Amino acid sequence: MALTVAPEKPAFAPRKLTREEGLEARLSGEAWQERSAEFFRGLGLEVLNNFKHTKPDHILYRPRTKGPVAVVAVKSYKLLPYTPTDHRHASPQRTITPALISAEFNAAKRQKTALIIEVVNKVTDTMWFYIVPHRQLDSFCRVTTPSWLAQNPPPNNKLEENYKQLTHFLKSTLT
Repeated sequence: MALTVAPEKPAFAPRKLTREEGLEARLSGEAWQERSAEFFRGLGLEVLNNFKHTKPDHILYRPRTKGPVAVVAVKSYKLLPYTPTDHRHASPQRTITPALISAEFNAAKRQKTALIIEVVNKVTDTMWFYIVPHRQLDSFCRVTTPSWLAQNPPPNNKLEENYKQLTHFLKSTLT
């Protein structure tokens, strides 16, 4: 039940981060990862939350049987709408590949569970989810965030549809 996104040209960060910016980005990412873990706990799941680069960000478990439900990769970015005259240090979209989330991708394959890619727009505090069912992991090569995720505020109907798909998927794995 992967959410479909029209293919769009990948956008890359315009420059390398300084050491201080890198540290700030890492701490911000870890804070978002913790918020994400709380979000999934709020849905009734048990969450193993990891901050090591070589471990998956989250592994979601069924509360009663403790069986794995999904592996979650959390990515947080500053996404801003594209304007031809604005040259800020952010982009309207990001592309996520298995190489970028290799710990989560490999863990999902090993555990034979779905992979959930969560992208956070730090500008709008908005979460977007993309689900790769276990049977589709071998054919997964990339996903690009939708352009609406960079809008401030993002369209409510798109957010609601995305959350509805996520919760429907999670409920279907718990029954």
